[in-house]
Amino acid sequence: MAYRIKVSSRGAITLPAAVRRKLGIGSGHLLVLEEKPEGIVLTPCLPGFHRYSDAEIEEWAVADRLEDDERDRLLDVLKVCRP
Repeated sequence: MAYRIKVSSRGAITLPAAVRRKLGIGSGHLLVLEEKPEGIVLTPCLPGFHRYSDAEIEEWAVADRLEDDERDRLLDVLKVCRP
């Protein structure tokens, strides 16, 4: 379903209540905004999802001796809720 929403003078938007309920988005939850060729995509972060630093991820990659392609795949998964 498509919704028409308005951007405030401060850049804020309000997500429709039906969307928030369906996706389990509540006050204080984090969303990731990605710019894609077709427009913008908002994705909710998982509640309680820990955000790992680049240093932590690099430390694990070295310790686990990950191949470059495996490391890249894992980073794609983790980036959803990274700053």
